[in-house]
Amino acid sequence: STPLYSSAASDVYKRQVQTEHRVIPVEVKAEENVRARSMSEYIKNHPDYQLKGLRISMMGYQDQEWMENIPLFAITKFFG
Repeated sequence: STPLYSSAASDVYKRQVQTEHRVIPVEVKAEENVRARSMSEYIKNHPDYQLKGLRISMMGYQDQEWMENIPLFAITKFFG
């Protein structure tokens, strides 16, 4: 399927995940340079959906109001 938002960066994988109850914008980054500008803009432009993004990267865990970062090394524990 087609991502809902995109970027020209080649080290970024962007997709949405839809569950029975919500849509989750997901961004996977290969490095610690983790500016999530396109995901942030997508979330800001769709306030009616009350979205919270999920970023998976080399950085440590962070929970921000609009996005949660999960470290790559912990992803199996997070979803397992």
